[in-house]
Amino acid sequence: MRVPEQDHYQIARDRALEKLRHGLDEERLGLLGARMGEAAGRLVLPALCWELHVGTEPFSMTLGPEGREVSIVWQILALDYLSAERPAAPAGFLSFADFAQGRGYQPAFDSRVNRRLSSTVGREREQFARAVRRLGAEPGDADPMRCIFRFFPLLEFEVVRYDGDKDFPPSCNVLLPDNLLSLFTMEDGIVAAERLVAALEGKTPAATSPPRSSTPARPPLAWASTAPPPNAATGPASSSPLGSATCWKKACRWTRTPSCSSGRWRPTAS
Repeated sequence: MRVPEQDHYQIARDRALEKLRHGLDEERLGLLGARMGEAAGRLVLPALCWELHVGTEPFSMTLGPEGREVSIVWQILALDYLSAERPAAPAGFLSFADFAQGRGYQPAFDSRVNRRLSSTVGREREQFARAVRRLGAEPGDADPMRCIFRFFPLLEFEVVRYDGDKDFPPSCNVLLPDNLLSLFTMEDGIVAAERLVAALEGKTPAATSPPRSSTPARPPLAWASTAPPPNAATGPASSSPLGSATCWKKACRWTRTPSCSSGRWRPTAS
């Protein structure tokens, strides 16, 4: 049975917005580094070298001061961040492999973040340094070059760039903050790292941001939904994001895989 197509980004955005509307606590939002706007229900959130202007009633999110609409991927990231219930400040950085919750995503993270950065703006040292400064960070002068980016006020990433030698080409590694899971889901963290790479390539959070890189655009990772679609055959839903209904491929169908002894539902391309 073919599952009816859904706009998973809009669903994720609407859920995050509803959660934020029920938690407009000025003290908590202040801990997250957001400040209240002049009008009621409006927030200003620093994001890398930009500011996102968020309206909750009615909803809007624009890139200040130019006022362009923010892309839906950035909208979801900002709303999820602003909805964090127990924000904690970062104390250090970890490799992606250090997060047990992300082990199933390791190949995707390496491909869509580390290798993408290494093969585009991270190839040349000076080109990378210019991109770093454009986002408001300061490139180090040692090898490896270490740069810290404040994606959101409490969400920082460290990018380590290795110059390489005659045996190994230049490479980059994006490290995640140790407070990631107090702010985001693992999926959000991956998408945020991917948006950081896109920003280094010259893209902005705006919905109509023109790419400056010749690198082909890649479909963004989808946000996981832990429940099967309404018309799915009966069976227990997986609590794992890897067994979710959401997939960035357009068509998915639910099947019970023989290798899954628990009978969890997993999406397969139709």
